[in-house]
Amino acid sequence: MAFLKTNGVRNVVALSGDIHAFFGGQVMDDFDAASPTPVMVDLVTAGLSSNTLLSSFRAIVDNDQEFAALRELIYSDVGGVLFNAFDNTLRAFNSWIRHADTNAEGYALVTLTPDKLSCEFHTLKLVSGGVAPALPATASTRVLEVAAGTADVNVL
Repeated sequence: MAFLKTNGVRNVVALSGDIHAFFGGQVMDDFDAASPTPVMVDLVTAGLSSNTLLSSFRAIVDNDQEFAALRELIYSDVGGVLFNAFDNTLRAFNSWIRHADTNAEGYALVTLTPDKLSCEFHTLKLVSGGVAPALPATASTRVLEVAAGTADVNVL
């Protein structure tokens, strides 16, 4: 990150996955600095068929007494309806995260033009009882954009 900053390298975007969630945010030159400088953007896609990051953390707080007190930071269950608190918890402690969806299975579609990079996070409908969902399989789409020359993400 120091190399990017020192040499004025711009328009760097990392496209990654394997964390079982959608994320979009800035990468700083030094996250521990009093005033870190954003030097690039990181866009992370969820998996198509793996468990979500939220479900992994739910299993930890539900099954390990050492972490049970953290449950409210991860999720709540009100009348059988799951409320995801994990996304807000992550953003509260990591101001550089512009978008987080820890309870998604899906894919990303990236379009690059001279003016911007556009990333569509497609969340898929869930398989229920071993039956594929009705088409279209996409439950929702979230669009993130990175304007040329910037190291920030705009969530549309």
